[in-house]
Amino acid sequence: MYKMIKRLFAAFILIVLLLAGAGWWLLSYIAPERELSLDYEPIDVDSKLVDMMIKLRPELVLTESDVNSLVKMMLVKSGGSVEAEGEAKHVEITGASFELHGEQLHALMNVRYRERIDAELLAVYTLRWDNPNLVLEPQRLTTKKLELPVSMLERKEIPLGISTNLLVRISDVKFQDDHITLRFKLDF
Repeated sequence: MYKMIKRLFAAFILIVLLLAGAGWWLLSYIAPERELSLDYEPIDVDSKLVDMMIKLRPELVLTESDVNSLVKMMLVKSGGSVEAEGEAKHVEITGASFELHGEQLHALMNVRYRERIDAELLAVYTLRWDNPNLVLEPQRLTTKKLELPVSMLERKEIPLGISTNLLVRISDVKFQDDHITLRFKLDF
């Protein structure tokens, strides 16, 4: 009987060690590979509009850097949460980087879960224009190669701050690989 208890205890210890090792491996696997921040350069859309009028070109170009700054600014103002509205806010974005790929925006984010577990997430959003906002619709969410439910992400609207009191309106929006072009039309 003593030998059996000793073997059960040894098996229990082995299982605990295996689970602890698997947990440590998972935490190291999902940990961020590079340091990202939420620092951004403010975008002055009004000066871009004035520049557009000086050049007499009825289009405004938002570069990948501009979009990166706009999304980071929106994240900082909204509190930097990644979860959908109805869920408790346990996931905090600690850094991010955004890349344009045509009509898709790839968001590489460093997040912290419950102020303890750091992870790197890749979210893919579809971009679309809903006047006067740029809308990000979540399509995919992964951590390294592990798929996560897209329901963890929420739809985001990014106001560009373009005044609607102008005599122009946005007639067309084109999403290119490294920039977004907004074409304007006179509106009398």
